[in-house]
Amino acid sequence: AYEITCRDSSSDVCSSDLFDGTVVQAVGGAVYYSGCAAANMGHKIAVLPKADLSQLDVTAAFHEKAPSISVFPLNSPHSFVTKNVYHTADRERRTSTVDSLIAPYTTDEVPVDQIDAAIWHLAGLAGGDIPNEMIPFAAKHAMVAIDVQTMLRWVENGGMVYHDWKEKKELLPYIRFLKTDAAEAEILTGLTDRRSEERRVGKECRSRGSAWH
Repeated sequence: AYEITCRDSSSDVCSSDLFDGTVVQAVGGAVYYSGCAAANMGHKIAVLPKADLSQLDVTAAFHEKAPSISVFPLNSPHSFVTKNVYHTADRERRTSTVDSLIAPYTTDEVPVDQIDAAIWHLAGLAGGDIPNEMIPFAAKHAMVAIDVQTMLRWVENGGMVYHDWKEKKELLPYIRFLKTDAAEAEILTGLTDRRSEERRVGKECRSRGSAWH
């Protein structure tokens, strides 16, 4: 059985213009970094990256960094492609634009008969990558972990903007492990104090008896 299954909105194809004028193109994204790291720590990991497979060999990209990882590539008309322009040598200041998005994941393309995992990590990069219905579907099969950016961060006019998650009260209780930063927690709760944010989100997650971590 797999310990963790990671899904992502793609193997994020990233083009970076560095401060010194160098241009770097690379595969990235949450599923790439977290999946490869966990596999190289000795965990049995399966990933379901979604991308334009005619343009990107995602299996080779993963196996280059983590030979033991099991890859179940899903095809999309487009990959998630972002461009970062860094304005300082330390890369602390940057402008990010998005050139293309993947088609949303659907429940019928997940190979549930081939994956028996304890945790499903839903690691989208932007709103729409992981539709709301994927969360209760995943909860039927495993404990659900999610990076909440995929429910808050939307692409508009080539840039990223944040909007509250309208269905959060209905769907947070399905989630066992929630990853959020301070800014995202403020959007979810309307609060600025971190302890108050934690209590508010925890209350929502426990409303259906879900364990909160």
